[in-house]
Amino acid sequence: MQDAAIRAETLRLASESRSTQVLLDRAAFASVGEAQVVLATYFDYCNHQRRHAALGYKCPHMFEQQALLTNTPLCLT
Repeated sequence: MQDAAIRAETLRLASESRSTQVLLDRAAFASVGEAQVVLATYFDYCNHQRRHAALGYKCPHMFEQQALLTNTPLCLT
């Protein structure tokens, strides 16, 4: 499978699920390279697109950028 197709399928699965387990439960990866593409795509999605309730429904990247601009501590506790 080509990297673009792998990324598209990963994003489809990620948007339908709240867990990495869905990605890991699918059929075995064809290669280490395919596994790396899937995981890198998923982590990029989680950090730059998926909103997190604990962060005020912002993605982690946006939360961090906003905190840095306003000198807000990143600690949530």
